Order: sequence, then C-alpha cells, then structure tokens
Amino acid sequence: MDRRRWGRAWGMLAVAGGVAVALSCSLIIGDFKECTTEADCAGRVTDGGAFTYTCGTGGYCLPIDRRCVILGPKTGEAVVWGSIQPKTLANGTSHQWGPSWESAIELLIKELNPPQRSGINNKPIRVYSCDTQSSTANARELAEYLVNTVKVPVIISDGSGDTIAESSITVPAGVLLVAGAATSPDLTSLADLHPDSGNVGLVWRTTPSDALQAPIIARQIVDAGTTTPKVFVFARNDAFGQGLSGLFNGAYPAALADGGQAKSTFFVNTDLSNVNQALQNANNFRPDVMVVIGFPAELVAIVNGSAGQPNLTSASWFFTQNAKFPQLFTQVTQGVPLEGSRGTSPSPGYDNSEPSLFFRPKFEQDYSPVLFNSVVDLANMYDAAFLVALASDYAIAKDGRATGIRMAEAFTRFSNDAGVLIPLVPSRYTQATSELNAGRAINVEGASGHLDFNNTTGEAPADYEVWKIVNSQFVTQYLVAP
Repeated sequence: MDRRRWGRAWGMLAVAGGVAVALSCSLIIGDFKECTTEADCAGRVTDGGAFTYTCGTGGYCLPIDRRCVILGPKTGEAVVWGSIQPKTLANGTSHQWGPSWESAIELLIKELNPPQRSGINNKPIRVYSCDTQSSTANARELAEYLVNTVKVPVIISDGSGDTIAESSITVPAGVLLVAGAATSPDLTSLADLHPDSGNVGLVWRTTPSDALQAPIIARQIVDAGTTTPKVFVFARNDAFGQGLSGLFNGAYPAALADGGQAKSTFFVNTDLSNVNQALQNANNFRPDVMVVIGFPAELVAIVNGSAGQPNLTSASWFFTQNAKFPQLFTQVTQGVPLEGSRGTSPSPGYDNSEPSLFFRPKFEQDYSPVLFNSVVDLANMYDAAFLVALASDYAIAKDGRATGIRMAEAFTRFSNDAGVLIPLVPSRYTQATSELNAGRAINVEGASGHLDFNNTTGEAPADYEVWKIVNSQFVTQYLVAP
C-alpha cells in the first residue's frame, strides 16, 4: 500500500475513533444542563459581587449585571433586547423619570407577550433593563455588557449623553440603538454607519432634535411681551445643555430696544458646585425671564436658591421639558414662585389619537399614582419600544433571527406616506407586521404623535407643546409646529 492509501486509511480510522469518542461521551454525560430553575443558579459565586445569575436558554446559568433586571420571562426561548435607563440617582434615590420610562417599555412588553398575545414570531420578549445610576460612564459599561455578554441586537436608550456614549459600543458591533429621550443636536450628525449597513444608520430616536425647540422657546418669550424681555439662561454643562442653549442664543435677539444686552448664559456644573455663582450672576444681570435648561437636580437647586437673590423676585421662569417630573412641587420649597411659569416640551401626542387613547389611561391605570403628563418623553419611550418590536419581527421574517443591521433597515420602512397608516397600539401590531412582511412600507403614528422619520438622520420632527403650571399641575396650552 503506498503512502497516499495509508494516509487515507489512517484518516478514516481517526474519524471513526473521533465519532466513537463523541458517542461514548454523549452516552456517559448526556445532554448537559447547568440548571432548570432559578434556584439552580442562586449559589453561583460572582466576581466581587458584580453579577447574579439566571437560568437562561439552553439550561445554562447566565450572568446578570446587578444593575440590571429582566422584564418578561427569565427563562426559555425569547426575543432578547437591552434597555439602559437612569433608574436611580448617584445617591441611590429614585430617578425622576427613569423608572417611568422603564414602565412604558414594560407596558408594551406585557401587551405583546403571552397571555395577551403571542410575542414576536411566537416567542416572548425578554428585556435586560439596566440602571445607569445617572452615570454616563455606567451607560457605556452597560452597553458593553449587553452587547458582548448578553449579545443583544438592540438597546433602547434614554437621553443624549448616555446615547452618545453607548453608540461607541453599539455601532461598531452592528447593534441598533434607539433613544426615547435624546434631543441633543449632536445626534443628528453622529457617525452611526457600520460597514455592513450600507447607508442605513444604527442610531435612531423618537424625540425631535433641540434644533427645532430652540427657536420655539425664543418666540414664546418674545411674543409674551410688548418689548424684548431680558433673559438669563441657566444651562446644564453637558451635551444637552450646551446644545440647546447655543441654539436658543442663536435664535434670541442680541440686544434690547435701548441697545442693552438681551441675554446672558451660565453653564451649571452637573455636580451643582457653581449654582451659587450662577445665581449671583443672574442677580447682577437683573433679567425679566430666567430660562432653565437642565435636569431636575439643577432646576430644583436654582429655583430654591433664587430665594436669596433680591433682583430675581420680579422675574418669571421659563422651563424646558426637564421641569416635568412628579416631585417638582414637593422638592421646590422656596424661591421665585413656580405658579404661572411656562415651558415647552416635545409633544406628548394628540389627545384623541388612537395611540394616545390607549397609552395614556393604560399607563395611569397600571402605574398609579404617576400621571402621564408629569413625565417627559414617556410616550416617546413607549413608541421606541413598539418600533423595536416591529423591527424585530421584520428581521426574523427576513433572516430567521434579529440582527441590529436588519432591524435598522426596518426603521427605514416606517414613514412612507403611501403606506397604510398604522397607529402604534397592540391591537394593530399584527396588521403592521403583515404589511412589512409582505414587502410594503407603512406609515406609523405613535403615542407621541406622527413619526415622520428622516432615514438619513434617524430622527423625526414633532410638534411641541407649550405648557403652564396651574395649581401645581402641568397644563398644556397649545401645540406649536417647529
């Protein structure tokens, strides 16, 4: 027998031997599983206590970052998403919006999952919902965990700073990122293309850019008086505050009728270390209107601190959407009164639309005592989750599995004026997926209003509400088109 024949013979023996070993191992070990219930994973030792474990798909104990919880079923086959929200503040107390944003996502999951409906492609939705603890650094860490450990194809994000930080992880990995509360203009030009995604970006948002809101704020202040009011702007020193204040200053008159300075801006540190200096500068400026572009922590510190500034007592407040949080009226205890103050926010939707008639009462029923109109961007977060569900179904129908790049492709098919108008309510979910799976684009209307996405920037313009504080409640005065 020559060498070639001996080689073939030894190869056949080696293969046969390998099969025999594999068969014998299979017979001895069987189909190995670490767990069948959560209790089987409870004793797993974690690295420094950073993780807990759950019994995941296939019977293996999977690590769960202690900053995360699971919405939907913890075990079994599922369509898996990630969600990153600021559910607590740095001091451990509850965040003003984050828990309610998570609730808006949870509401949609409960409506689509069994026993209400059959989930996505007959699989329930499971969401790893993670808490940034109000830290952008944590947001990036959690994105790494969800992308690299959990292997999610999509993350539902919150505000601008967190979304920008997370995108540095998600975009290179081909993971879709959908923000439900990000308004910074920086996202419009964010680099979000992946080599495999063509011209379709991987970062989308259901909130409009502050580039649209800034001139509306300027017009509201100017139109409220017979002369141009003198304005002092307190702006949070981050992507949100810098972006919106810069756009506002570009839209507001530079000089008063007498030639004096019409506006002044002070950037307030996120650790509140320079709030007193900001208030002193405002007091020296003697404004007619004080605009606060900041999160609740800055807003509360500024309003309460205005009590010690005599030249501010005759000024009025004008707020952005971040004043809308349930604890405002208990945390503000002094200073220039809130009553009668005005503000603007991205529209929370249309009162009589099908999505609003479903979402608003359902949220207040399930998550009482939180009122729908006391949480900014609540409808936008629900819309983000609903669109992610549609995108998941679209991707699975195309490829048999959900991938971020295919899901992003679905987002380009949601805003076709020639398509069937689909209100984002659970009862219309099957109609929406049937249209998409038949190769037809649709025209969605969300709880936050009509979502007319720009497929290049990944964002949709929206109306804005002008609201007023009346008897310690946020009362919508009217809607304004950008």
